[in-house]
Amino acid sequence: PLPSDLKVERIYDNTLTCSTTCTLTGNPTYIWYKNGQRLDESTSPQYKYSVSSNYDNSYSCAVKGHEDLHSPAVCVQGQSCYRVTYTKRRICVLKGSTVDISCTYVGYYSTTSSFWFRSDKSTPEDLTRVPGYAGRVEHTGTYRGPSSLRITDLREEDSAEYRFTFKTNNFEWGHSFPGTTLSVTGLQVNVTPAVEGQKTLTCITTCTLTDNPTYIWYKNGQRLDEPTSQQYSSNILVVLGHSVDSYSCTVEHHEDLHSPAVWKQTSVLTAAVGIIVVVLVLILCLSGLMCFRSFTGGSDASTDTESVRPDCNSDTYTALNMRTMSPDYDTLISVHPDPNSDTYTPLNMKTRSPEYDTLAVSVCVCVCVCVCASVCVCVCVRV
Repeated sequence: PLPSDLKVERIYDNTLTCSTTCTLTGNPTYIWYKNGQRLDESTSPQYKYSVSSNYDNSYSCAVKGHEDLHSPAVCVQGQSCYRVTYTKRRICVLKGSTVDISCTYVGYYSTTSSFWFRSDKSTPEDLTRVPGYAGRVEHTGTYRGPSSLRITDLREEDSAEYRFTFKTNNFEWGHSFPGTTLSVTGLQVNVTPAVEGQKTLTCITTCTLTDNPTYIWYKNGQRLDEPTSQQYSSNILVVLGHSVDSYSCTVEHHEDLHSPAVWKQTSVLTAAVGIIVVVLVLILCLSGLMCFRSFTGGSDASTDTESVRPDCNSDTYTALNMRTMSPDYDTLISVHPDPNSDTYTPLNMKTRSPEYDTLAVSVCVCVCVCVCASVCVCVCVRV
């Protein structure tokens, strides 16, 4: 078990013992503090102090590896010794919020100065003078009694252990006495492995939020009445591996500190549908074009399909296909002109005059794809 209920008891005139309600396993090492300053460590739960100790001294003990779970500081002589008692040993709050870290300190004489500092700094420095906390830190307190440290607009780098110290004319509280450990976390929505049907969403943090808050869930930006717990289960429609709705969470009294939304997939779905439509159009266009070219005989299709536009009031003539013409037409090429008559030669399609362009046939192939029977995309290719 963790040493969460340690206390210091005086068993003889000059002997203290660090006791707990249960027997600790693993042969623990005990650490002793005097007036906030770390002393010796020993495998024995007992500590002998000097008989000459005065009424100002206080003592506390802890188990090594669990220093934050130290016992309350107690007076050896009387009840007027200097001591500091932290309201909470650990606090977990949301990034962007405000936190109040507090303690109570007592002593026989009035204090001349006091401040809060981070334990991870080699030299204790008043947080109100640290550039990284400028404009975000406020220290309130009196010469004796409660003291509070308020930090606003919390950042993840603010996660640390915070300690309090004070001075009188002839005394200074030690800097090694464990204080309050602050953890700053953001909110994230965790989704159970994607399976068809019901999904479970969990609003997770990197630490357990203090004071057991009430959770709030949002669907597409709209607040849901239920649930108020850390988990939300529902039949979530999934398309192309994504939900068509978005979900986020927060906690009560911090509604402005939402988690990032999961399944913000409107743009993803739109892009996917657009890609599918484009692919279908390209496939249909290529298929239509290939079929048309195959039908007209390939690259020389223009010579195979030459025709004149029919006149309803005259006979209809079609262009002669030089590849498939009957042998009866051979005389058209080898005929010898009569000097006394007009001369006619076969029309060369490559060197013909622009005046013969009316003989050409313009063919346009169009392919249309309709989505939802309301939006159609058409692509036309002139061949």
